[in-house]
Amino acid sequence: MKMRGLRRLPEVRSMAGAGGAVARPKERHVLQFKIGCLELERSRRLKEKEVALDRIRAIDQRVGAIEAEIRTHHQNLGYAGTPLADRDAAAVEDGAPGSAQPRRMIRYGG
Repeated sequence: MKMRGLRRLPEVRSMAGAGGAVARPKERHVLQFKIGCLELERSRRLKEKEVALDRIRAIDQRVGAIEAEIRTHHQNLGYAGTPLADRDAAAVEDGAPGSAQPRRMIRYGG
């Protein structure tokens, strides 16, 4: 039996030169890290989507409240909730309240 000494650099075997990066698939831990990053991004995007949908719902509620307030003011003025264009045309023809009267302007400040 022959005893060998320390191996020199050319004799050390490694996987570095075996086919290059193209022949070997990516390392498992790299793919797992990418999966983790994608899952984090997905959770952030889902949270953003949830917040955006909440904002849209709040906007829709406010628009509904505005329309209800407009209807209330129309009823108080005697328009009975008719659309604006129809109301203006009917007011001029029928002599409804406000059609012959000058428009009042409110001025704020000096």
